[in-house]
Order: sequence, then C-alpha cells, then structure tokens
Amino acid sequence: MFAPESQHGIFDYLTSVKSAGVASLLDHGRETLGRVRQGGLIPLSVTMGRTRADGPNFFAVFRDLSQTRKSEGEVREARRLAERAANAKTDMLARISHELRTPLNAIIGFAR
Repeated sequence: MFAPESQHGIFDYLTSVKSAGVASLLDHGRETLGRVRQGGLIPLSVTMGRTRADGPNFFAVFRDLSQTRKSEGEVREARRLAERAANAKTDMLARISHELRTPLNAIIGFAR
C-alpha cells in the first residue's frame, strides 16, 4: 500500500499512536507516498488514531494530495512568471528613462 521508502515512517507513526496514553493524533498526520495499482506513486496525507481511547482498534484516514501538489506547483510557476514580468517591466522603464534623459540633458545643456 505504501511506497518502500515510506513504510518505515508509517510504522513509526502507528507505533506512536499505539503508545500508552495516546488516544488520537488527529492533528499530527503524516505525509507519505502511496502505491497505486498501475504501478505509480501518489502523495498521501495519513492520519491515524484509536477508535476508542482504551480500545484495541485503530483507524486511518488517507487523503490524496496529488491535486494539492499540482496546484502548489502551478502557483509557484505563476509567481515565478509574475516576478519575471515585473523585473522585465522595471528594466524596460529604466532603459526608457535613460534613453529619454540623455538627449533631454543634451538639449537642456545647450539651451542654457
């Protein structure tokens, strides 16, 4: 169910949930890699806990993070492109300002 590199982390997580006095780790989920039937890997969020505080049974909630990761990548790319556009605009304005000032300074200098 889990990618080989994630199995140790999940085992440690389950061990911490099993430890005495811990009823639930709902706020302390783990991100891991899960395997899919087609042979690929998907990012998952896993949250585990006990069904009852003193009970022997556990539950696990899995959330596919593929879309979230894709959206985060798109936001990073959009931010990078926006920063590039802002830098290009700043550069263009600086060049235009220089190109306008140089001849104007020459004209104003001759007029005095």
